[in-house]
Amino acid sequence: APLYIVHLSTAKGLEIVRAARRSGRRVWAETCPQYLLLTDECYSGDFENALKYVMAPVPRKKADVEALWEGLVDGSISTVATDHCSFSWQEKKARAGGNVFNCPGGIPGVETRLSLLYSEGVIKRGMSLSRWVDLVSTMPSRLFGLAGKGEIKPGLDADLVIFDPYKEKKLNADNLHQAVDYTPFEN
Repeated sequence: APLYIVHLSTAKGLEIVRAARRSGRRVWAETCPQYLLLTDECYSGDFENALKYVMAPVPRKKADVEALWEGLVDGSISTVATDHCSFSWQEKKARAGGNVFNCPGGIPGVETRLSLLYSEGVIKRGMSLSRWVDLVSTMPSRLFGLAGKGEIKPGLDADLVIFDPYKEKKLNADNLHQAVDYTPFEN
């Protein structure tokens, strides 16, 4: 049976995906922006600030981040999704009540996915534009059987995104549209 791995966050997991593919297995993996941009250092601050980063799996080491970027570029990772959960930071703190195990998991990220992947992948790491589109549109459409989606071709739905590659914006909760009071990718 085909296998779709969600939220890939480690270099070891990536190696297992690659080995399975080399042996002919039908395996695809996704990762999320938080595993490409955050490390376990996000937990080194005070308790309340660390609640912003409660997610599963947790962010890993810098070496894992770099391995995941390599997997995106070489095609070992098929898509970049989000784990968008719109709990506010205030709600996370209130629900945690001083106990991290009571804090709801997940982070906001649906609005920032394309921009972060463009900025960090295309601009900083030289990922091609076609690979960027493949990761965020074409492959998800194919993998989830969305006929008529994910490509610009005659006869397919014209679902288009207008993206300004020259617009610069510092990320913070005040200039985002998602209904939360923080972004884990602040500034």
